[in-house]
Amino acid sequence: MLDRIIEIQSVGGEYDKGYAIAEIDVVQSTWFFKHHFLDDPLMPGCLLIESLWQLAGFHLAWSGHEGRGRVIDSGKTRFLDSVNASTQTLTVIIHIRKV
Repeated sequence: MLDRIIEIQSVGGEYDKGYAIAEIDVVQSTWFFKHHFLDDPLMPGCLLIESLWQLAGFHLAWSGHEGRGRVIDSGKTRFLDSVNASTQTLTVIIHIRKV
């Protein structure tokens, strides 16, 4: 789902264990905008969570951790706003707390 990794670090961030920032180009014609809330098209929250988990998995692999790069807990997840069809770019930010 991620189009670009903007920044990735193994130290720093909110917990000083690394962080990553990525972007997703939001395309107005994407299938879910036609079906998710009639007359109020939004990107489903489960896809927003999936983008966070994909970025976390990428960070784990990039950091050299063994395994499959799967996230088992996302802790506190907070949406700052809705992603609708007029959104052009979605920025995804993770702070690594525990590996």
